[in-house]
Amino acid sequence: MSLPKWLNKFNKEKSIKQEKELAKDLGAKTTPASGATPFRKGDMRLNGYLIESKATANKSISIKLEWLLKIEKEALNEDKTPLIILEIDGNRYFIFRERDVDLNGE
Repeated sequence: MSLPKWLNKFNKEKSIKQEKELAKDLGAKTTPASGATPFRKGDMRLNGYLIESKATANKSISIKLEWLLKIEKEALNEDKTPLIILEIDGNRYFIFRERDVDLNGE
Protein backbone atom coordinates (compact mmCIF):
# COMPACT_ATOMS: atom_id res chain seq x y z
CA MET A 1 0.00 0.00 0.00
CA SER A 2 1.46 3.35 -1.02
CA LEU A 3 1.12 6.57 0.94
CA PRO A 4 -1.25 9.31 -0.24
CA LYS A 5 0.46 12.04 -2.30
CA TRP A 6 -0.20 14.71 0.35
CA LEU A 7 1.50 12.59 3.03
CA ASN A 8 4.55 11.95 0.84
CA LYS A 9 4.80 15.70 0.22
CA PHE A 10 4.47 16.42 3.97
CA ASN A 11 7.21 13.91 4.84
CA LYS A 12 9.51 15.29 2.11
CA GLU A 13 9.00 18.86 3.36
CA LYS A 14 9.79 17.77 6.94
CA SER A 15 12.90 15.97 5.73
CA ILE A 16 14.13 19.02 3.81
CA LYS A 17 13.53 21.26 6.83
CA GLN A 18 15.41 18.84 9.12
CA GLU A 19 18.36 18.66 6.71
CA LYS A 20 18.56 22.45 6.44
CA GLU A 21 18.47 22.86 10.23
CA LEU A 22 21.18 20.22 10.68
CA ALA A 23 23.38 21.81 8.00
CA LYS A 24 22.99 25.22 9.62
CA ASP A 25 23.84 23.83 13.08
CA LEU A 26 26.95 22.07 11.73
CA GLY A 27 28.00 24.75 9.26
CA ALA A 28 27.69 22.23 6.40
CA LYS A 29 26.74 22.83 2.77
CA THR A 30 23.56 21.08 1.62
CA THR A 31 23.42 19.17 -1.65
CA PRO A 32 20.86 20.39 -4.21
CA ALA A 33 17.94 17.94 -4.50
CA SER A 34 19.37 16.12 -1.47
CA GLY A 35 21.72 14.06 -3.61
CA ALA A 36 19.09 12.92 -6.11
CA THR A 37 21.12 14.11 -9.11
CA PRO A 38 23.57 11.77 -10.85
CA PHE A 39 26.55 14.03 -10.20
CA ARG A 40 26.26 15.23 -6.55
CA LYS A 41 25.33 12.67 -3.91
CA GLY A 42 24.76 12.75 -0.16
CA ASP A 43 22.70 15.28 1.77
CA MET A 44 25.53 17.63 2.76
CA ARG A 45 29.27 18.19 2.94
CA LEU A 46 31.47 19.36 5.79
CA ASN A 47 35.26 19.33 6.26
CA GLY A 48 35.96 16.31 4.07
CA TYR A 49 32.81 14.40 5.08
CA LEU A 50 29.96 13.36 2.82
CA ILE A 51 26.94 13.22 5.09
CA GLU A 52 23.68 11.31 4.81
CA SER A 53 21.00 12.51 7.23
CA LYS A 54 18.14 10.40 8.54
CA ALA A 55 15.52 11.50 11.04
CA THR A 56 12.48 10.24 12.88
CA ALA A 57 10.22 11.57 15.61
CA ASN A 58 9.79 7.99 16.83
CA LYS A 59 11.77 6.33 19.63
CA SER A 60 13.67 4.08 17.23
CA ILE A 61 14.91 3.77 13.67
CA SER A 62 16.22 0.77 11.74
CA ILE A 63 19.69 1.31 10.32
CA LYS A 64 19.82 -0.22 6.87
CA LEU A 65 22.96 -1.75 5.43
CA GLU A 66 21.86 -0.18 2.14
CA TRP A 67 22.35 3.33 3.67
CA LEU A 68 25.83 2.46 4.94
CA LEU A 69 27.02 0.99 1.66
CA LYS A 70 25.47 3.78 -0.41
CA ILE A 71 27.10 6.67 1.48
CA GLU A 72 30.41 4.78 1.63
CA LYS A 73 30.44 4.31 -2.16
CA GLU A 74 29.38 7.90 -2.82
CA ALA A 75 32.00 9.28 -0.42
CA LEU A 76 34.72 7.15 -2.03
CA ASN A 77 33.78 8.57 -5.45
CA GLU A 78 34.30 12.10 -4.08
CA ASP A 79 37.39 11.30 -1.99
CA LYS A 80 35.45 12.12 1.19
CA THR A 81 34.78 10.30 4.46
CA PRO A 82 31.25 8.85 4.83
CA LEU A 83 29.13 9.90 7.79
CA ILE A 84 25.52 9.15 8.65
CA ILE A 85 23.77 11.41 11.14
CA LEU A 86 20.63 10.00 12.74
CA GLU A 87 18.21 12.29 14.50
CA ILE A 88 15.98 10.29 16.83
CA ASP A 89 13.44 11.94 19.12
CA GLY A 90 15.39 15.22 18.99
CA ASN A 91 18.85 13.69 19.66
CA ARG A 92 21.62 13.38 17.07
CA TYR A 93 23.83 10.32 16.67
CA PHE A 94 26.84 10.08 14.34
CA ILE A 95 27.75 6.83 12.56
CA PHE A 96 31.35 6.58 11.33
CA ARG A 97 33.32 3.64 9.98
CA GLU A 98 35.75 2.29 12.57
CA ARG A 99 38.77 3.15 10.43
CA ASP A 100 37.67 6.80 10.26
CA VAL A 101 37.71 7.35 14.03
CA ASP A 102 40.79 7.53 16.27
CA LEU A 103 39.59 6.66 19.76
CA ASN A 104 43.13 6.81 21.11
CA GLY A 105 43.49 10.50 20.30
CA GLU A 106 46.57 9.95 18.17
